[in-house]
Amino acid sequence: MAGSANLLAFGAVTDGTESSRRYNVTALRNLNLSDQTPVRAIASTNGLEVKNLAYDQMCAGVDTLAAAVSGVTLVEDDPEDMTVGLGGLLNENGIVELDAAVMHGPTHQAGAVVALQRIRNAAQVAKLVMEQTDHVLLVGEGARVFASAQGFTEEDLLTETARKIWLYWKQTNSDRRRLAAVADGSARSGNPKIL
Repeated sequence: MAGSANLLAFGAVTDGTESSRRYNVTALRNLNLSDQTPVRAIASTNGLEVKNLAYDQMCAGVDTLAAAVSGVTLVEDDPEDMTVGLGGLLNENGIVELDAAVMHGPTHQAGAVVALQRIRNAAQVAKLVMEQTDHVLLVGEGARVFASAQGFTEEDLLTETARKIWLYWKQTNSDRRRLAAVADGSARSGNPKIL
């Protein structure tokens, strides 16, 4: 495709504030591999390592989707990042459920999983849904069974930090914007310190 661009965008995690909706401008790297195909990697602030890995892989000729998923895997494997994967925030019932969707631009194919439990790397599973099934979306138990059949290991994704944040949320009926303050211990005085 002459003149087309490969764009790799990782979704921003937002707490509803205007500043959290902006991409970290320093996370943008641009390199022209040829006059026809610029390579770009964009990430939210929690994805700087993701962006670097994906960008380097794309520059080395790795498919854009494979590069994106390998980058996202870094965040999914990081228990300190509570946006996805291991240590992800719990749903209202106290269960870590993960969602992921992928789209391969050149082929216009897509795959997704929703409400996936006990499997850390939801983005990898979504990619396999796209590549190995006639479906675009697998949900809940069906997504978990599919992931297990593909060799993914089931594990407890709950971390102590995520559990404490969930307990605080349940006890105080707090809105999600305050969860980050609880996570880093900067909640205003008068709130129970549970970390």
